[in-house]
This record gives sequence, structure tokens and C-alpha cells, in this order.
Amino acid sequence: MRKFSLVFILYTIAYLGNAQVNIEAQLLLHYSFNNSFEDASSNNFHGTNDGVSFTEDRNLESASAINCEGESLVKFPNDASLKPNFPFAYAFWYNPRESSDQSLTNYGILTTDHSIDQYAGAWCTLNLSNQKMGIAYGDGGFSTSSQDRRTAFPEYIFNYNEWHHVVANYISPAEVEVFVNGCKVELTYSGTGELEIAYSDNPGAIGVRDNSTNAQTPLPFYEGFLDEFYFWSRNINQEEVSFLYDNFYDDVLSSTVEYQGCDENFSVTVNGVNYNIDNPTGVEYIETENACDSVINVNLVYLESTENILEYMRCAGDGFEIEINGAIFNEENPEGIQNLVNSVGCDSTLTVSINFEDCEDCLGTTPSFNLQINKNDGLFEILDHGVIIHERLNLAETISTLYLLLENKNQDRNMKFKQSVSYSNVQLWLYQMNDNTSLKL
Repeated sequence: MRKFSLVFILYTIAYLGNAQVNIEAQLLLHYSFNNSFEDASSNNFHGTNDGVSFTEDRNLESASAINCEGESLVKFPNDASLKPNFPFAYAFWYNPRESSDQSLTNYGILTTDHSIDQYAGAWCTLNLSNQKMGIAYGDGGFSTSSQDRRTAFPEYIFNYNEWHHVVANYISPAEVEVFVNGCKVELTYSGTGELEIAYSDNPGAIGVRDNSTNAQTPLPFYEGFLDEFYFWSRNINQEEVSFLYDNFYDDVLSSTVEYQGCDENFSVTVNGVNYNIDNPTGVEYIETENACDSVINVNLVYLESTENILEYMRCAGDGFEIEINGAIFNEENPEGIQNLVNSVGCDSTLTVSINFEDCEDCLGTTPSFNLQINKNDGLFEILDHGVIIHERLNLAETISTLYLLLENKNQDRNMKFKQSVSYSNVQLWLYQMNDNTSLKL
């Protein structure tokens, strides 16, 4: 039976194509954190550091991201321009750590304006029990009850000690749009606020949810890395989301469809295109509605069957015989053809020919072999003079097959191989063999 191996691994990635973007349009501030807390936009809303240090970014560039270690933050200027009404958006890279304060249920990643014990402005938090994010805004009510806020929860688990890219589009009081790693994610909502955003007199900040130092409620400080923070007085589109993700992240994954075998009729259809022996390679782009196109690489390799000849010259009456693919070849059955199937499904034709001659200077009772044993994927194959004669054997089958091949009826099991080593040593070597190694005897 012919066999083949098909690998189909699918990763969704953000794909930009030739779309045009204008990240600078209505940009309020941009903190690149390249060894500086300055605003890279034209507005000069420079940040004020309070205990934050610089560290490596996701590309291992030194002093190119910030490290928030608890009770540290970067404050925004307290300017009315940084308190926009709907629509607005922010984006950032972050790499969270578990909180050192085990009493916290969540910590604040950033806020545009949030007084303690009062929901105001917009903010972003991470739930420490389920590692899910909250994207929220407050209506300025004088409490921290659900009736004074509106929160969207992305259906995505943010693993600790990994970089994630987040975009939050606050479209309207009733609708938020969130992209994670370039892909739009599903949301659930909580809270019944007055469907309007309100601000206090407090500035925004990165690294905390509340800006007050009031001891009535502990401040849930963020712990982890953060980089490339953007803040707009508009929503950004899918092309711009893809640009921000792809432009700053090089480790893009794509899917692969692979085949290697001898079945000339094998084919696979990807994105409506049929790939076969006449069309074996290509790249397909599958568009989706969540801004994440799938890139699929197709590579089909068709192998040809092989033919080999195994010949021996032996002395008549020396008792020589060999087993190949379950068939015994000896003086009574000196010739034959065997079909061997290898691991990728390609039949190999092996022609066996043993010529027994009357000779005074006989080769002796020990068969003249030139054996090689290969181990791959935990299984063994035995070759004689470069030709596979046994395949896909486990360790016990390999040991017993070698003994039968090389058995000398006039001696015990401690017979000598070509390398003048004992049979017990060969067994030990087989036990110690690793995958993708060979043993020649």
C-alpha cells in the first residue's frame, strides 16, 4: 500500500499588501521608549518618568522598551487634548509578568484619566486569574460600581513573559473594537454606564490604573515590559493595525502544506486552487473579515521508484542463504525480485542474484557481507552493499535479523564480524544508537 505524509499547519497572520496608511493622522502622542520618554509626535506631550527603567524590546534591542516593576509609571501631561471624546484609539506592545502582590485580582496597564474610587476616562487592565484583558471607560459617576463603567473583554489569553500587540478602538459609547497581534478578536461586555465618557482633573499614565495616592484602595500597578505606545483622537483601520503589527514584528508565521511521496495521483486543493504533479508549488492568500489573512505555502515533492540489484558470488555447498522481505534466497532459490516499500510510500524493486560456483578456494563458511544499519524515527533498516534488504525493524527485530544473517553454524553467537568485534558488542551499539545515525559492520 502506498503511503504519504501530509503536514498542514495553519497560523493566521496580519498581511498588509499594498495598502496605504497614515499613522500620523490625528495622532495625539507616541512614546517609542527608545531610551527616552519624549513624545515622537509633533505635539510634544512628553512623558514624566516615575520609577520606570529601560530594557530590551521584543527584538532584543537594548534600552528600547520600558520595564515597570510595580509602583512605577510614566505620566502623561495633564492636557485637555489628551482627554478625547469618541472615537479614539490606542495601541501598544506589552509583555506582562505575574504580579508580586498576591492580593491583587488585576493590575492596570494604562489609563487616560482615572481617579481612585471613581470611574472616569479610559483604561486597560489585565485580570490576574484568567489572564484576560479589560478595555473600559467610565462615565464619571462617583462610585466604582458596574453602573458607572462599560468594559469590553477580548476573548484572548495573554500569556505571561510573551510579547503581545494590542489595539483598542473606542468606536462609540456602545462599541469597542480590539485587535490582538494584528487580528480582530471577539468581545464580551460588562457594565451599564451612561454611555458617555467623562474625565476628571487627573492626568493619564502608563503602568497604573488609578492616579491617586489615596491609601483607601491599593494601586494596581502594572508589572512587565511595554513599548511603542500610540494614542489617537480617531479610530485606526485594519490596514493601519496590520502595519503597526508587521512593521515592528519580524517573526511572522505562515502555514505550510507539504507532501513527499511516489503517488503521482496525489493532489490537494488550497483556496480553490488544485495542486498536483503538474502544479506542485505555490503560495495562497486567504482573506478573512478580522484583518488576518492566512498565507499558505504549498510544496509537493513527487519521488520516483528505484530499482536495485543485489548480487553475490558464493561457493556451492557453503550453506549461504539470505532473507529479504520475508523471502529466503539460497542454492535452491538463488534468484528473485522483491518489492520494498519505504517510509514515504515509494516501492523499490530489488533483484536478487546469487551465483553458486564450484571453487577450490572457497570463500569459507562465513557469508561475505558489507552491512550498514541506519536508525531513523526509532526504527532500523539494514543495507547490504548499499541496498536496503530489511526496513522498519524495531530493536529486537534488528538484533534477531542480524543474527540470522550472519549466523555461522560451526561457531557460537560470539562470532566475528568484518570489524572483528563480538556479537554482544553489536547488540550494545544498537541499544546506544541515536536517530539519524549509522553503524557499519
